[in-house]
Amino acid sequence: MNKVISRNGWAFTVEIDGEDLVVNGTTGTWFGGGNDSGDDGETSSGVMNDGRDPNLLGCALPVEWFSHSTYDSPFIPTPHAQRRIPSIPWHTPVVVTHGTAQITVALIDNGPAKSVRRGIDLTAPAFRALGGNLESGVMMVSYRIPGAAGYLS
Repeated sequence: MNKVISRNGWAFTVEIDGEDLVVNGTTGTWFGGGNDSGDDGETSSGVMNDGRDPNLLGCALPVEWFSHSTYDSPFIPTPHAQRRIPSIPWHTPVVVTHGTAQITVALIDNGPAKSVRRGIDLTAPAFRALGGNLESGVMMVSYRIPGAAGYLS
């Protein structure tokens, strides 16, 4: 049986499947890209998500234990490592699926916050590549982070 990690108040659980981390059936939204008035395009990884790269395939996952908005996420090991780095390294590949569409994106930012009850934020090009409509802004997705289970042990 695979281990499942859930934390109070988070809207998704993380399954450890061999060496991979898997999240099934969670809400995905989009962020940045010049279309998001609440986002200046600067990400925690240093990748600019401000619309300059119209093909930027990236995502945000709650991986920073020291950020109040993502503290105690299922992606953060317990006890927390006392260092100011994310629990999963920036630029780690994440395979995202919506229906029959599947793309691989890079982890480039921290979020979404616990308070918004989502499991992943995607760059606008990634959201569209999966068949999402920016106007509706939300879709159900699943994702897998190959080889990332070791980061939670």
